[in-house]
Amino acid sequence: MKVKHIALAVFGVSLWQSAALADTPAGQVYLGGGWGQSELADANNVDADVGKLYGGIQLSDYLALETEWIHLDDFEFDGFATRDNVESDTINLSAVFSHSLSERFSLLAKGGMHYTEIDVLNEDLENSGFSLGLGAQYDFSSGFGVRAEYQKLYNATNLNDDFELYSLGVRFNF
Repeated sequence: MKVKHIALAVFGVSLWQSAALADTPAGQVYLGGGWGQSELADANNVDADVGKLYGGIQLSDYLALETEWIHLDDFEFDGFATRDNVESDTINLSAVFSHSLSERFSLLAKGGMHYTEIDVLNEDLENSGFSLGLGAQYDFSSGFGVRAEYQKLYNATNLNDDFELYSLGVRFNF
């Protein structure tokens, strides 16, 4: 039920977009990457470093199609005497809605689907689900900007757990 409400909110934000405020040309390609932290939403004290690479194409002044690879490295489980090597890789495809607040600063919301593979003790666990995210971007020039994001990967594990990701990164426009 929460997912439906969030999806409706993202759709509502997209209707609010004003093409007059945005100055990103349709057809522009971009690449970026980020680094941050992640949490397993349904568990206490489970976190990991996250790195991601992404690329996309602007379909209009306010809408882009984006794909990203997300790597979560060495989960830390507080309270256990040992630390197992647990890693996760995710491929995500999202529609990204953006709204320019000024010439250089914009807010974004994105929604899509992900496929996640988790390597636990040499066993691969696979799952897929919805992904939603919110963020902000500041463009230093027409070719370079920084992006801060919060992203949630729903049903990322076989146990229906969700990953929450917080990242800061760069974006290059071509």
